[in-house]
Amino acid sequence: MKRMKQLDQIQVSDMKKEEIFRKVIKPKHSNNVRYGFAFAMILVLVVTSLSFFSQSPSSIVVSSIAMEVNPSIVLNLDKNNRVVEVVDVNGDATDLLSEIHVIGLDIQEAMDMIIDSPVYQANYINNYLEVSVYSENLAISNSLDQLVNGVLQKNFNGKNCHSQQVDKETWENARKRNMGVGKYQAITNIIETTGEYTFDELEHCSMNELNEIQGHCQKGNGNGYRKGCND
Repeated sequence: MKRMKQLDQIQVSDMKKEEIFRKVIKPKHSNNVRYGFAFAMILVLVVTSLSFFSQSPSSIVVSSIAMEVNPSIVLNLDKNNRVVEVVDVNGDATDLLSEIHVIGLDIQEAMDMIIDSPVYQANYINNYLEVSVYSENLAISNSLDQLVNGVLQKNFNGKNCHSQQVDKETWENARKRNMGVGKYQAITNIIETTGEYTFDELEHCSMNELNEIQGHCQKGNGNGYRKGCND
């Protein structure tokens, strides 16, 4: 009101006085405040998004599934059993992985898609499929093993395939050798029980060949292998 009284002393029309009064009492920085708030919100969204997307897939992996049919691939999973990363272990799965896209799928959908793909059906369907399940959490490992066995039963009727849970030492040793986990486990089993092979001799065998060696070497009661069974 004080400002209005001051305007009364100025010889201008009442309408002009009202217009001047509105401009005087309007916050000078309202636009700046509004723009500043909008900028701050955008900045928060950008930082949050960068924080989320900067997480490498390995940082959210809680379990892994290795599928080995020569080639070998590893599906790394998050806590919801969804694929967050696919690894071509020995670089031989380019043709298969270029055809399928399983990131974001749950493990059963991902395995079904891989097995049903034309490349797999044309080139690998007759290969022995070894699936290895790994997680530091035993409950997760047990649950995944059941899911995997369900997929194998549905697609292969349990034939020409095998699933196993592996420990941390086996998983890491296979990775150090840039080798499939199932293949590493099979070679280790043969070496430890026969004494007739070296790792280098078996490293270049296919899963079919390793499985055949193990089958021929088994005793009748299934408890171990006979020395010299490769003769």
